[in-house]
Amino acid sequence: MNNLIRSSRNLLPKTKRSRRLGCLLLLLLVVAAPFTIYFVGDQESLRQLANNGINLFPHNPPGQTLTLPPFPTTFPTTTRSPLVLSKACGIKINPDGSYTFSWLHISNGRLFDEHNCPVHLLGVNMGGLFLGSAGHSPPSGISWYTQHIPMNIVREAYNAYWWNTDVYVPAEKMHFRQWLETVVKWQEQQGNYVILDNATQFHNPPCGDDGMGYHVSLCPSQNQAGKNIPPDPTEKSSYQPTALTALASLAKLYANDPSIIFDVWNEPSNAELQGLSEQTYFQYMNARINTVRQYAPRSLVMVYNRDQPGIESGRFPNFTQSNLMWDTHIYDPNWAPAKGASANVAFAQNHNQAFIIGEWGGPFATPGPATMMPFIKATDIASTYFGAGDLANGKSEKPTSLNSIGQQVAQAYASIFGNP
Repeated sequence: MNNLIRSSRNLLPKTKRSRRLGCLLLLLLVVAAPFTIYFVGDQESLRQLANNGINLFPHNPPGQTLTLPPFPTTFPTTTRSPLVLSKACGIKINPDGSYTFSWLHISNGRLFDEHNCPVHLLGVNMGGLFLGSAGHSPPSGISWYTQHIPMNIVREAYNAYWWNTDVYVPAEKMHFRQWLETVVKWQEQQGNYVILDNATQFHNPPCGDDGMGYHVSLCPSQNQAGKNIPPDPTEKSSYQPTALTALASLAKLYANDPSIIFDVWNEPSNAELQGLSEQTYFQYMNARINTVRQYAPRSLVMVYNRDQPGIESGRFPNFTQSNLMWDTHIYDPNWAPAKGASANVAFAQNHNQAFIIGEWGGPFATPGPATMMPFIKATDIASTYFGAGDLANGKSEKPTSLNSIGQQVAQAYASIFGNP
C-alpha cells in the first residue's frame, strides 16, 4: 500500500493547481472503480438471468405500481392460460383485476354457474387455522400459488371452538374471527372459491408470542382433543353444540357470498364417533347441513362420505338436501378407482349430487397425480390437493418453485381447465 502511494505521488503534475486537480481525479477513480466493477459484474448476472427466462425488473410507466400477473401464461394445451379460460365460468375477472363470483348449483351431478356454464373446481388445501399457531401463507404466498398452479378453489380448515370464542391469535396480533375473515378475503382477492372446513374443536388456544407479553408455548395438534387430560367430550369434533354454533354463525356471515362453500364435518372417524350409533351420526350430519341451509340456502354444502356404501345399499337413507357435494379423502398408495371410488361417484351423480376429493396425495403423493388425475378428469369431479406446501420447494409461506409433484398437478389441472 505504501509503495502504491509513493508511485501515485510521482504521477501527479508539478503545479499547485494541477496537483489539486490530479488528486481530485485520483480520488474519483478510487471511489468509482469498485462500483464500476460491481455493476459490470451485476449486469452480467442479470444478462444470465434474462437468458434463463427470468426478468427481475419488469418496467411500468412512472407513477404506476407494479402488478403481478394474476395467471400463469405458459401451458402447452392452449395459447391462453387455461386458468383464464376457467374464469369464464364461475368467476368473472373485472377490469380492475378484482373478481365476481357466481353462485354454483348442481345439475346431473355436475357443477354449473348461474349461467349454466360448467365449472371445474380444482385447487389445494391451504393454511392451518385449525391447529398450531393458526398460521397461514401471506397474500404474497397465496398469489404465488395461484400464479404457478391453475386453480380456482382452496379448502381452509378451521377450529370451531376458536371461532365461537373468538380466541386471541398471538402470532397475528388479532382475534380469530378477524383472522379467518382476513384469510377469506385474501383468497377471494386471488379469485378462489373458499371451502370452510369445520375441522377441530379442542379448547387449547393457538400458540405463539405477540411480542407484547402474551405467550403460548404449546402448539396444539390436530388430534389435541385426544391428548388432553382429563379427556373432555366437548372437545371432540362430534360434539354438536360447538359445531352447530360455528356453522350457524358462519352461514349468517357468508349467507350472501357465493364464493363460500361449507364443509360441515371434517373426517368423522371411529375414534371421534365412539359411543354414537350410525343412525345418530347421520342425524348429526343432517343437523349440520340443515343449519347451513337455514341461513345460507344458496351455498354448496360438502358432506363426508362416511358409510356411503350403506346409503348406496339402502341400509341408510340418502341425504335429501339440494346442492350437496360428497367429499372423500384418499391417501392409499395402492388406491384404484375400482376399489369403491367409481361406484361412489356414479351414485352421487346419478342422485344429482356432486363429488370432490377434498384431500389426497400429501407430502409423498400417495396416490400420485398420474394415478388420481385421470380419474378426476374422466368423472368431472372437484379436487383439492393436500396440501399446498407439499407441491412447492421452500417454505409454504414463501415457496420458491414447484417440486416434481407440483409440476404434475399443475399440468393436470391445466389440461382440465383447457378443455372445458
